[in-house]
Amino acid sequence: MDIHQLSVTYIKEQDRLLLRINATTGEELRLWFTQRMTSGLVPHLHKVVMALDASDAVLADQSEASKQLLSEFKKDEVLQKADFKTPYKAAATVLPLGAEPLLVTEVRLTPLSGGKLQIAFDEKLADVASPRGFKIAVESQLMHGFMHLLETAIGNAEWPIAMPAGLSGSTTSSAVLSSDTVRPKYLN
Repeated sequence: MDIHQLSVTYIKEQDRLLLRINATTGEELRLWFTQRMTSGLVPHLHKVVMALDASDAVLADQSEASKQLLSEFKKDEVLQKADFKTPYKAAATVLPLGAEPLLVTEVRLTPLSGGKLQIAFDEKLADVASPRGFKIAVESQLMHGFMHLLETAIGNAEWPIAMPAGLSGSTTSSAVLSSDTVRPKYLN
């Protein structure tokens, strides 16, 4: 599946994030993320993307600080080139998972060769006989864009999810601060 667009939106009535993946073939995949799932996913996603960025630059044996700086640089570079102004095209012709979004209960992240990341999303519910799920492979550039959208949606939801260092960008960092975050004080 070639991904054309991503959308991450906070749906207040559901108190969930709705991830919509629009493919170049006209397919759309819809996923629900709960606060609990999102708070567990964010730190792992950050670590995996940071490792992917480091492997691209042959920094596998470098310090965490070096990996972090490289990942922040790559994220800034991706966000400068990304198109966040074009509205999401919601006219999907095919919904492979059905009209009801998949409630994500399990996510598996597997680094692949060539700087890609395979993400498996599964819905395993006790009262459903056949679980739903799918896998996609994405490049680190798309992951940085996804993490930015995720961060923005978390800020809109006002969920108290702590962002790993370097994940929150300067454009939305104030929206994701939790009430117990201490701001630095400056003296002139």
